[in-house]
Amino acid sequence: MPKKTHILIVSTGRIHDFAMAGRLIEERLGSEADFDVTLSQDLASISEAGLRRFDVLILYVQEERLSKNQTSDLVTWVSKGKTLIGLHCATASFLDNPEYGRLLGWRFSNHGPIHRFEVEPTERDHPITRRIPPFKVEDELYLLEDLAGDSEILLTARWQGGKRPILTFRQEGKGKVVYFALGHDARSLGDPTFQKILLRSIRWTRGVKESDPIRCGVIGYGGAYNMGREHGRLIEATRGLELVGVCDLDSTRLALAKEDFPSVAVFPSYRRLLQMDELDLVVLVTPHNTHAALAVQCLNAGKHVITEKPMCITVTEAKKMVGAAKRKKRMLSVFHNRRWDGDYTTLKRIVASG
Repeated sequence: MPKKTHILIVSTGRIHDFAMAGRLIEERLGSEADFDVTLSQDLASISEAGLRRFDVLILYVQEERLSKNQTSDLVTWVSKGKTLIGLHCATASFLDNPEYGRLLGWRFSNHGPIHRFEVEPTERDHPITRRIPPFKVEDELYLLEDLAGDSEILLTARWQGGKRPILTFRQEGKGKVVYFALGHDARSLGDPTFQKILLRSIRWTRGVKESDPIRCGVIGYGGAYNMGREHGRLIEATRGLELVGVCDLDSTRLALAKEDFPSVAVFPSYRRLLQMDELDLVVLVTPHNTHAALAVQCLNAGKHVITEKPMCITVTEAKKMVGAAKRKKRMLSVFHNRRWDGDYTTLKRIVASG
């Protein structure tokens, strides 16, 4: 069993829907096996006694007063090696408390209307933002006053010709402080990228190490568009992935794969590839009509599967693939999907609303 990280969420105040926000954050974090999550709407929990058993405090608050003793207890708690994560309106709280603002790093000054804007990583190899491309979100864009002067800015968004901080990190003694400016309502709080960044922020600040590389195999190294090679190149270029095997019926293509990736194992039979103990995930770069049968066999062998587009030919095939993935508890995905594009998420909301 993984070691539990004990998390306290304090969600309370005015203007925002704090009950909804607290529940949404609690539900997402509570689904992680290594998290023990407590949700509170009581500011009094920010105290030496209230914080004692927790490793992480997430503040989604918009309140006017934090007492001097509470502020001192919070700073001391963080500086001893704990994690404070402020979300969105946390910088619009306790505005007359300079020590709280210094701890968080920022103070709210203004924001424009809710609109759709792009958020971009400034540091692409930081453990929190690694492999996260620029993404769009519908939210308020907070304009902030820097109160600490030592925050590392990890995400920004453009506003009136300048870059504004969206995600920041600073050290406080032995502890760590993250501020994430997004989160006005469910549109951003429920966004998969927002949630991924929040999860990573918690785990990285608690010293959780990244898992071992995912070992990948490619089935299909044909010459049409050289997509097998392209997938191999993308795998090798992505930190956290490792190319370990290539399969193709054509021996000349296998020789080329060995030339392109000298350390990779090559196989003329996909069954032999699937026998590799050191294989976690298979990418299918084969003719469309073979995707379903190959995917099901790979899933049944205990491997995660990514297919090139299209996923398959018929709905019946798709159901068989999804069923196999569920039975074996493995990931099934399609390369180059647009599930998170704004136009598709808008259509999804329209359909869901009736």
